[in-house]
Amino acid sequence: MSYNIAYVIPHADQKRGGAEAYLMGLVRYALTKGHRVTILCTSAAGVPDGASVKIFPVSGGAARRIQLFWNLLDVFLKNNHFDIVHALDLCPRMNVYNPHGGDEATWLTQYLKSKSGLDKWISTFKRKWGARQKVVFDLEKKQLADKNLKKIIAISPFVLNSIKNSHGLPSSLFELIPNGIDTSQFSSLPSNKRKELRKKYGVSESKKLIVFVAHNFALKGLARFIEAVAELNKMASSHDVEAWVVGTGRKKNFVPLLKSLGMEGIISFKGRMAYMPEVYNVADLTMAPSYYDACSLSTLESLLCGTAVVTTSCNGASFYIEEGVTGAVVEGPDNVLALAKACDDLLKDEKIKQNHKKAALSVEKYTQNWNSERVLSVYEGIVNSK
Repeated sequence: MSYNIAYVIPHADQKRGGAEAYLMGLVRYALTKGHRVTILCTSAAGVPDGASVKIFPVSGGAARRIQLFWNLLDVFLKNNHFDIVHALDLCPRMNVYNPHGGDEATWLTQYLKSKSGLDKWISTFKRKWGARQKVVFDLEKKQLADKNLKKIIAISPFVLNSIKNSHGLPSSLFELIPNGIDTSQFSSLPSNKRKELRKKYGVSESKKLIVFVAHNFALKGLARFIEAVAELNKMASSHDVEAWVVGTGRKKNFVPLLKSLGMEGIISFKGRMAYMPEVYNVADLTMAPSYYDACSLSTLESLLCGTAVVTTSCNGASFYIEEGVTGAVVEGPDNVLALAKACDDLLKDEKIKQNHKKAALSVEKYTQNWNSERVLSVYEGIVNSK
């Protein structure tokens, strides 16, 4: 049966990554199954052939743009029929809500924990009392109370529980469908290929390489990463560690901490790196001491490349990890010593060899097609119940 599907997202552009890239993959899959697709957005680029696009022009400050997009969507959806309205952001009259950023209240709490000093005071004022935050909270409450809403697709148990608990919603409203991973790009390479890559990137075989991958350095716990590497370096069983910070966050905010801990010769900022599958295969371990991540794609990509991950319970992707085998999950990012101890254990040579295959096997079934099939089955259930 063919459905007429509307997908709602502010910016329909795969190059933005994250939810935008995910949606373009889902759109392509829906089109191959014969469904009609319309994308409702404020801007678009690189939309798959066969999909229609309706752009709603918005202007002004953040609060005004969000409210205006909502208002325009409300009028359009009232006057146009779709079998399914699937929203990845704030949207009235939707049937399926698929928040890749998780719950706003939980995100805000964790976001403020990642700040310190004057920056924390300013962020608290702007986020708690700013016009944008008020609009977001108000519209989130409206959409979750909308009688048209039939399913919330949660990308991790962390997201499911945070939305459910924050808004007092019934379990029956939720469907847990983890993110799909691009298995055509990310895979675990044999040891001889990994050795070749280490030569290419100038990493000695004697080194234990730990990588941190993010763009929002504060929220994803870069300060805790630097401190944990420093703690690891002081341990009696200290490994010959090298650490990379990969991403385009605000480096200058963290250089003073790095220097104060004497980590200049151990931790280096690499910026954006061209081919991430190689980075994960070069690394011995990925550390993601995040304050908030609905379901970290870098965690899944690292595991798929056979590289264990040390992360926190604030990362939705932590549910993929088998403790002490494919990684470790620490209760919160501020427990720096626990992060360092987990890294110390997983960096033992025998553990590294054992973990490569197990890490890849733990996530390889979660392909993009696997995810899309399950999303379409949610649509079927909703349409059949009408």
